[in-house]
Amino acid sequence: MGATLHQGKYFQTNLEVNQRIYSTGDTQFLFSASQRYHSSQNTSLAISYDYVQKDEVDWKTFKLSLDYFF
Repeated sequence: MGATLHQGKYFQTNLEVNQRIYSTGDTQFLFSASQRYHSSQNTSLAISYDYVQKDEVDWKTFKLSLDYFF
């Protein structure tokens, strides 16, 4: 399940939640959130957070990115 929200012309928010169920009965939870600022048609600045549930150690990732589209 996920949602994308546009906040005016320049801002975009993405949220995504997943629950995986495997044939073995194991489950895995995933969550992702990001906020993006479009400074122009070709550039954007984004910050994001990802969470992946693992058996031994959960993965948590923070990312800051500058994107250039051409």
